[in-house]
Amino acid sequence: MRSLREFFLFQSNDPMELIHAHIAIMPEPPVKINSKIPVIVSDIIMRLLAKNPEARYQSGFGLEADLRACIRQLEKNKKIESFELGKNDISNRFIIPQKLFGREKEIGNLISSFEEVANLEKGFSVMVVTGAPGIGKSAMVNEIHKPIVAKRGYFIFRQI
Repeated sequence: MRSLREFFLFQSNDPMELIHAHIAIMPEPPVKINSKIPVIVSDIIMRLLAKNPEARYQSGFGLEADLRACIRQLEKNKKIESFELGKNDISNRFIIPQKLFGREKEIGNLISSFEEVANLEKGFSVMVVTGAPGIGKSAMVNEIHKPIVAKRGYFIFRQI
């Protein structure tokens, strides 16, 4: 059986592959590594490791509340049953979600253009995204960051 330490480490000799793994790949849930780990504890760990900030705990109070609920169940029932995570996880600040909506076509065009160049044996290309201020250019460019790094592409971002 693998240790949990080994489970959480991405292993590769390729720096770009390691960067991509940390940015985009979720590790296996701990319960799949060791079935003795309660599912809810595994879910808490996975929530802490979420790549999308909105999917993580928004405060230490929410995490503490969930851990205390686990402890209460363990003391009372000698086991931990599943429950709704994050019920008491209330952020003390206003957070605008980073998920982009309504730009699937534009994102698809940028990714397909990148893939065309990536499939060439020797070639390079520069993509420039332009438009009026406030229309979501930065959010759209951030959305394509993961697929570009995954294909060993270089990503340079400059706001003017």
